[in-house]
Amino acid sequence: MRAFISYSHHDNAALERLHDHLKNLIQDGHIETFYDRDILAGSELDADIERKMEAADLFLLAASPDFIASDCCVEREMKRVPERHAAGNARVLPIVVKECDWKVMDMLRQLKAGDNSANGGFNVSADDYEHFLTQTMNMFGNAGIAYD
Repeated sequence: MRAFISYSHHDNAALERLHDHLKNLIQDGHIETFYDRDILAGSELDADIERKMEAADLFLLAASPDFIASDCCVEREMKRVPERHAAGNARVLPIVVKECDWKVMDMLRQLKAGDNSANGGFNVSADDYEHFLTQTMNMFGNAGIAYD
């Protein structure tokens, strides 16, 4: 499975923790991840991102106030994600990495973003973040996302 991670650069610490939680799946060959730091110097940034988005089976969206405010995340990456999701070509898993009003984004509002909370989403405090990431990894199986 190929996962495209969309995130704000202001959320680097959350991105690193997400990678730590995905590490076992990566090492076992169940998932490969891509995010913009994987692009090599001298490569065409926009073309590489577009290619990886088209190849992705799964989109992990690290939602935060900075993600919502990011023109790159919203204007570039989030334009294609809903189309791929609606066509059934990819799954989308929003991960609320910092408390935010993620429901302001139409695409995120339509998706379950976390565990079984009453509002369909789960906003994460710093104290709960590790627990939340563990729950998120469990959601792969609960959402019917196959690793192979």
